[in-house]
Amino acid sequence: MLGFLDRLWCYLLASITMIKRIMCRKTGPQTKRICIFGISADPPTGKTGHVGIVSSLAALGFDEILVLPVYKHMFTEKRNKQSNFDHRLEMCRIAFQGIPNVVVTDQERALFNTVASTNNNPSEVPRLGTIDLLEFLIKEYEVKNIHPEFTLAMGADTFMDLLSKKWRRWNDIIQTVQGRFVVKIRGTTNDDSINEEKLKKSVLEKIDEYNEKHMDACSCLPASYSLNVQFLEGAVSNTSSSGLRENGSELFWKECLTKEVFEYISHNELYCFKNSE
Repeated sequence: MLGFLDRLWCYLLASITMIKRIMCRKTGPQTKRICIFGISADPPTGKTGHVGIVSSLAALGFDEILVLPVYKHMFTEKRNKQSNFDHRLEMCRIAFQGIPNVVVTDQERALFNTVASTNNNPSEVPRLGTIDLLEFLIKEYEVKNIHPEFTLAMGADTFMDLLSKKWRRWNDIIQTVQGRFVVKIRGTTNDDSINEEKLKKSVLEKIDEYNEKHMDACSCLPASYSLNVQFLEGAVSNTSSSGLRENGSELFWKECLTKEVFEYISHNELYCFKNSE
């Protein structure tokens, strides 16, 4: 009798396992809406800067806001001026903690190290761009059985550079994210409201130009070529990392950073707070 019950139990367990496998195959990978926000984070600014932008992105309803501090800039001149990556990574984690669905990751470093490990010339710095990162991230999510639907968040000037073909494999980037972008319109003059309107108008004209050119050229082009852009307007002021680094006032730094990030910088003697002894 016990032998029969044991065989019955094993049969039930095997059946349950098979059903689970069938269900997994039927359901397929989980779709996840992910907004990618790459920043130098040198340092990450507070509510009037990076924290304000990330908070606004989180309010758009993405499943995940993926914050990626730049590991090594593509251009040597800028790369040599970058602060220590581990410090910038930690400052991002401190700055954005508490904002829903935000994940700060070192995936740029992981990509860099993966490519460097296969390089025959160890002294050569790999030249990696946004498309390389996107393709790397897709593979990383696929391992987790996740189908990522990426949206790229960037400033208006950067977005205009992309549409002006200044980025390597620029159109592959647009296709990979299926035209999804969040563009931050930020004024650069004393009258930001007027300047932002002009900037937004220029961006919209560039979007229309792109869509008309690429959709009319061939009716069989995939829908991913069509640009679908959301705007972040007036969410933050003009606080920038570069402007902050040029100012040696402790009061100004306290105003532009979160309390926790300022304390981290002060404790680790970074930037203008380095011990002169």
